[in-house]
Amino acid sequence: MNTVVSHLHAAEKAFDEAVAAAAQLGAALPVARLTARMSAVVGQDALASTMQAFRLIVEARGCLVDAHRQLDHVKTEMGLRTVAVGGGYEKPLGAMPTVDQDLAA
Repeated sequence: MNTVVSHLHAAEKAFDEAVAAAAQLGAALPVARLTARMSAVVGQDALASTMQAFRLIVEARGCLVDAHRQLDHVKTEMGLRTVAVGGGYEKPLGAMPTVDQDLAA
């Protein structure tokens, strides 16, 4: 089970890093256009594609979070006790919006 946990945490970290990188790219594109004093038409397709990729990464991250929850249930069914491996605090339920909530906003 420790191998599964380490892979899960590595995947979660990779998705968070991908979300951050895609968000930074998405923010940099219009700033670069403004700095270059170009028309809003310039780079629109690239910005739209970047934002589509961002949305898909966030959606995939949500699937991984769902898998994390499902694995938590599997762990309980297997009779394994809860082990804290994070910052030593409880996971805040509902602290961050879900993909569905993000899409509805």
